[in-house]
Order: sequence, then C-alpha cells, then structure tokens
Amino acid sequence: MSKTFFLQKANEILNIRESDNRKLVFVYTQPKVGSTSIVSSLRLYAIDKIHVIHVHDETMLKMLGNIEFVSIQDIINYNKIYLKKDVYVINVYRSPIERKISAFFEKIGTFHFNNTDANIDTNPNYTLNRIITRFNNVFTHIANGDHYLDLFLENISNNDSFCFDFENKYILQTGTNGVKYLTLRLKDASTSWNHILSTIFETHIKVIPDYESKNKKFANLYNRFKLEYQLPTNYLQYIQKNDKYFSFYYSPNEREEYIQMWTKNHNNNNNSNTIWVGYTEDQYKFYQQISTENAVLDVVRGDHYLDEGCLCNKCGHKRKHAIKMLETNMNARVRIKHEMPENNSKSRIPLNNIVKRMPKKVMKLL
Repeated sequence: MSKTFFLQKANEILNIRESDNRKLVFVYTQPKVGSTSIVSSLRLYAIDKIHVIHVHDETMLKMLGNIEFVSIQDIINYNKIYLKKDVYVINVYRSPIERKISAFFEKIGTFHFNNTDANIDTNPNYTLNRIITRFNNVFTHIANGDHYLDLFLENISNNDSFCFDFENKYILQTGTNGVKYLTLRLKDASTSWNHILSTIFETHIKVIPDYESKNKKFANLYNRFKLEYQLPTNYLQYIQKNDKYFSFYYSPNEREEYIQMWTKNHNNNNNSNTIWVGYTEDQYKFYQQISTENAVLDVVRGDHYLDEGCLCNKCGHKRKHAIKMLETNMNARVRIKHEMPENNSKSRIPLNNIVKRMPKKVMKLL
C-alpha cells in the first residue's frame, strides 16, 4: 500500500474532510503545557471556522487512532501541500519545574505508584516525603523537550538567529511547506492569549482553563506538594545553566525572576542546600520497565475536554449557552459533550472506546 493510502486513512480517522474549508489547526505540543485549554477554547468559540486536532507524538496517534506508517508532520504536509488547506500548528512552552510537577502527577497513580489517584490522595501510606522522593528520583528524565525547537525549526528557513518575541509574546512563522507555526508560552495565557488567538484567527476567542491538575482526584496532594516542595540545589543550577529551552523562551530578566522565585523557596527551608542524586539513565529505564509491567490501570483519560468538538445541532446549542455563561463567569462549569446520536453528528476519534483496548506500553509515555 502507498503512503498516500495511509495519509488518506489518517485523515479519515481524524475526521479531516477534503470538502471542509475551515482552517485546520494542529495543537501539536509536548504533554502538560496547557494545550487542552487551547483545544477547548478554539472549539468553543470558533468551531465554525477552525477544525482542531490535538496530538503530542506518533505514539499517541497509534494508540488513540491506530494511525501508523505516517508521521504527524506527514499528515500536516499532506493537508497543506496536496489538499491545499489553510494549516496552522500550535506549540506551547511551559516553565520547566512546573511542567515536570504536572507531568509527574498526571501519572502518579497509573504509572508511578500503580494505584488510583483518589487512593494516593487520601491513603496515609503515600506521605508527602514519599512522593517527593520519587519525584526527585525521576526529575531529570520526565517532561523534557519542546516541539518548536526540536521539530518545527527544520521546516522554517532563516532560523539561525531567531529568538522569541518577548514584546508580542509569541512566534508566528510560515514554514517552507506553507504551514503557519505559532508558538506560545503558558506563562502568558491569562494576559495575552485571548488577544493573540483572536488576532491571528480573526474571530473572538477567550481562553478557558481546562483539565487543570488542581481539579483532579489527586488535587489535595498536588496542592500540598506545590506549597511544600523544595527543589534540590543541583537541579535548580542545572535549569539555570544548561536548559536551552528555558534560555530560549525566557528573557534574561524573566530567567532571573524565575530562579529567584525558586531560590526564595530554598531560603525559607532548613534544607536549602540539598543535593539530590536521582536515577541514572539505566536506572530510569529499569524503573520504566517495572512500572509498565506492574501497571493495570488506563493511563489516557478520555473525555477530558471542556468541548469535545461535535458539530451536531444539539452540541451547537450547548456551545452558545456555554459561551454566554463564560462571558459573565469564567468559573462556570460547562461541558459540550455529544450524548445522543444524531443523523448530522460528526464525531471526533472515539477516545473512550480506544482507551479500553489500550496496551500497557503506552504507560511509558511521560
């Protein structure tokens, strides 16, 4: 079978239709950077203008949609070059320590301790010290990398001297393939994302917080961890001196403020000069193997979007009602989820059904 066959099949699974004239937006990011909020917000405010696809990597394509033999970049190029669609790719960068904490807690039950999140949150055997020890051991191995710097630059010419636009708070470039690449920072979400997204997509968009760790079943432990955790000195020094992503996305002043914030936490702690020796590369590989073999719970959480992206009339009415509620109360609890089958329903990937059949090896993803 030809590559074109697999690309056509991928589009079918992703519900990308050749006749659909909406902008095609791939929210293609590392996990735990705030991407779910962008996906739900674009669907909620601009579903008539934008078709959103949310992906992290090729393993996610394989596990969630059984898409194989093509890469995400292949799918992006196919839709832009051959189907002539107006394609955008959105990436988000999140500050390093906060992202690692969020990534760790996202899989604290299913991967790290082979238990339910709720049990870990309430069981006295899972002390905060035990959680911190495990986190420090895996710290250097989880939540690394950035898609813009690692993957997208190869499609963008004249990038040798390019830097983040600290004034406008984003990067927007057109690649050699004609795709528009937009990169944001999570730190600007509350102050700048509404304006940036509304301007670029030429429609009113308000970013709605979605799928936040503070609202999950491990929320109590997560909030305690954030309040009491003290980053080991050697980890802080590594981020300050060796983290190329941090250096690219934060200005010198922003880097100084960030390091000072975490240094202040050190100064308020009696063990402020802690040096931690975490797992080596080989030790972490063994840890992954054991954790994966012991895992018995689903790791991918279905139906976690505020807006699932259904185009049926009933979901359209829900969407209009939700927007009215959110315009007056950003904390309003809204959800646009297709409940009853309709003749004109156009569904997303059936995530929940796929999760039930998912093999354990997906547990390795962090």
